[in-house]
Amino acid sequence: MTMKQVWGGVLLTTFLMLGLSPLWAGPAEISQLFPRFNESELRPGFPVNRPSWDLEGIVNPADLVMPACRAQEGNQFVISGRGGVPSDPRSLLRGEILWVDRPSGSPIDGRSEDWVALERLPISEQVQWWQRQEQRLGRQGDRPGQSLALTALSLLDQDLGQWSDAMTASDASLAALSDSPESREVAQAQAIALNGRGRAYFLQGQPHRARETWQAAQTAYDQAQLPEGRWGSLLNQIQTLQTSGYYPQAREALISVLGELEELGELEELEALEAFPLSPLMVQAQAQLGEVLQLLAEPQQSQEVLQRGLSMAQELGDDDLTAQLQFRLANGHRDQQRLDAARTGYEAVLGANPDPDVAFLARLNLLAVLVDRKETAAAQAQLEELKVLLRSRPPSRQTSYGRINLSQSLLRWDAIAYQGLAAQQLSQAVEESRRLQDRRGQSYGLGQLAQLYEQAEQWDAAEQLTQQALTLAQTFEERLDNRDLRALWQWQLGRILDRLGRQTEAIALYRDTVSLLDELRLDLVSFDPELQFSYRQQIEPVYLGLVRLLLERAATGGSSHSDLNSQHNSQPNSQQTAIREAQSTLISLRLTELNNFFRETCLEADAIDVEDLDESAAVFYTAVLSDRLAVILSLAGEDPILYETRKPRTELEEGLTAMLESINPAVAEEDRLERSAQVYDWLIRPVQEVLRQHQIKTLVFVPDGPLRNLPLGALYDRTSGEYLIEEYAIALSQSLQLVEAGSLADGEFKALLGGLSEAHQGFSAIPAVELEVAQIAELLPESEFLLNQAFTRDALVAQSRNDAFNVIHLATHGQFSSRADETFLLTWEGRINVEDLDVVLRSPTRPNPIDLLVLSACQTARGDDRATLGIAGFALRSGARSTLATLWSVQDEPTAELMVEFYQQLWANSGQNKAESLRQAQLALLQSSNYQHPAYWSPFILLGNWR
Repeated sequence: MTMKQVWGGVLLTTFLMLGLSPLWAGPAEISQLFPRFNESELRPGFPVNRPSWDLEGIVNPADLVMPACRAQEGNQFVISGRGGVPSDPRSLLRGEILWVDRPSGSPIDGRSEDWVALERLPISEQVQWWQRQEQRLGRQGDRPGQSLALTALSLLDQDLGQWSDAMTASDASLAALSDSPESREVAQAQAIALNGRGRAYFLQGQPHRARETWQAAQTAYDQAQLPEGRWGSLLNQIQTLQTSGYYPQAREALISVLGELEELGELEELEALEAFPLSPLMVQAQAQLGEVLQLLAEPQQSQEVLQRGLSMAQELGDDDLTAQLQFRLANGHRDQQRLDAARTGYEAVLGANPDPDVAFLARLNLLAVLVDRKETAAAQAQLEELKVLLRSRPPSRQTSYGRINLSQSLLRWDAIAYQGLAAQQLSQAVEESRRLQDRRGQSYGLGQLAQLYEQAEQWDAAEQLTQQALTLAQTFEERLDNRDLRALWQWQLGRILDRLGRQTEAIALYRDTVSLLDELRLDLVSFDPELQFSYRQQIEPVYLGLVRLLLERAATGGSSHSDLNSQHNSQPNSQQTAIREAQSTLISLRLTELNNFFRETCLEADAIDVEDLDESAAVFYTAVLSDRLAVILSLAGEDPILYETRKPRTELEEGLTAMLESINPAVAEEDRLERSAQVYDWLIRPVQEVLRQHQIKTLVFVPDGPLRNLPLGALYDRTSGEYLIEEYAIALSQSLQLVEAGSLADGEFKALLGGLSEAHQGFSAIPAVELEVAQIAELLPESEFLLNQAFTRDALVAQSRNDAFNVIHLATHGQFSSRADETFLLTWEGRINVEDLDVVLRSPTRPNPIDLLVLSACQTARGDDRATLGIAGFALRSGARSTLATLWSVQDEPTAELMVEFYQQLWANSGQNKAESLRQAQLALLQSSNYQHPAYWSPFILLGNWR
């Protein structure tokens, strides 16, 4: 059976299943390759020079990553990448601005008034007029004029979506100049013809060929001495970079163009744009730059640039550019989840009667916002408008992407009610993309159709369609990056094969997908939440899906917990291989999560075994999967041990949440101990004897999901009647691979102490901070402290750079969140964001990293099960080997007591590691008369190196 027969038959089944009539019988074979641009199409002898600067090579993306990722001697960061992935039609639609050089009637016939009247005619009459001009000019032997007329016809055919006719007219336009002597008029006609041809390629979804053609057009405009054409060609080339995901390069190229090809410097100097002369091209460039800044997660800079461009467009009286700027400002609001402002912005665009393409995109994005806001009546009105628009829109990549986007909004709105309409739109998008030879569009459409089948549990049809989408993604033109689509469809195919019981094939696909995501992680330096892979929806599930399949392969056949305690070395080699791969996958996931947190792509690390750090430590890798809690225990010199608690994820999450909520003095002790004991039974009891046999002293957790915000020291052993902290020291790690070797040298304490005791910036006073800082300063004589008004960002920078502190203790309000922009420390005059911490605390003259960073009086964000990422973020940004922080805000008196005891333990007990010192400090509170409850001592956690 041919691919054509499979495809056509599957889609026919789609329509029959959904109660629809098939709209087409099935596309042609998909093996036809894209035709490639041939420079011999140009007039013989015409020089085809590249631009004076290469858009791809204008900047190394590595130079654009945030400072903590920059290459430094001895750090663990590696930088690479191009900057992004191509536009995803399933999410926020951005649109494009192209500079089009339409031939006018006046240079050809000498009557400008005729041209003004011509613009107002219907397109069909304009076509007839230009056809007459082309015949007349051909008879007269006016080759430049004939070429211009043919280019005008090509552009009109493009407007109508008649792509075959458009390319035929473009061929004829260039051919008309083939034997013309060189002149400025000939160069101008060739430049305009190439500009129009590039537009045809671009609108058909072939940005790389469009870019090559616009490069040739730029050269022709230079020869014709038409600087506006050169600028317009450059802006069009930059638009292809944006479309292809090269956002950092596009940003630098736009700044260069706006600075008349002279570097403006860093983005902080963008106010220099205010000095530029007023022109439509300047406005277009600012619209493009504003959009690129959105894609590079620079919302404030983006809004400033777009607002400036909007003012210029309004001053020019250019309604089309005004609508383009308003549309991009509305997109910025949606990026930031300001849905009210986004809705108002899109409605303003539609109320201004904009260009049809802008109106189409604004209506689609408005529908998505209305669906998110659950405004059913307004969404239904927009849907009806879109149905009308789609019936009359010519085929183009924008139209096919719009259909795919519409299908996603419909399925988010009501997957059952709108399944048929979504399938219809996707099928039409596939057919339009096939006719345009747009393989990316075809692949998206087929993959989304397959997902409909997957959701309906029609596994065979889902497999066939997904394989079609993957085949298309694997046969892109060589220069097009297809890894994003390959990752999507390999993961989807892996899910489907898993449900079909073909686990070996599914594992292979999941492995390939993880490898692709690792490559993409290294290549993505922008993190627009709409365009980039969503960590929670598209990345974490892939890694955890692979872990689940590997652990199923490694299943011990129902071995009991007692079996694990007594026979933990008896697992066959094949099981050990699967367990080790699952462990490695979890490690890779944690690194990916940190990259996602920082919106950077720079974290890489060498493998580290636990025996390299501490033979008396045991490391627990946890994974909360859909049907179980899986734990991999790593011991020095031993094979990893796998054990599981088989329960639905919802039940596991309920148990973990119940324990966390019970750490409250208002909850009855009996209830609290029961909830804590249940989690102890899941995590510790299965390997309790193994830990004792190996004389383990420190438990290191690399936690997953809701386990991360759990005070693990408060786990309760109902058999012994003790908390976990009473038997073991405890530490957390985002990844053991990020634990830097080394320990705090005996007696070598030079501390920088800082904090706020007074109420400030709406935060309450912390009176005990003064006593806490004073007592620690007495213990550590070589200390400096900054209190209240002296505790400023500039003072921290100055102190950390002037003195080689190895301990930094900050007692101030702060918040840890899974979002970097919501993770901060409070200073007297403002806040220190986690992304600025390396600038504040890293000293270029410090020979060694900070040994210990203490963040006292901070707390994790409420309702955020990944909030401890913020603590990991502070640790990595500061360069600290170890970080001591709190999961929630604790009263200042017990906090001060614990901190003083912690330093006393470090100072007085030579050879005692930081985890044990923290344990002893927590036990001191536990054994006191006032602070026995775990609410006082359990939220203190040590992250990183516990030694």
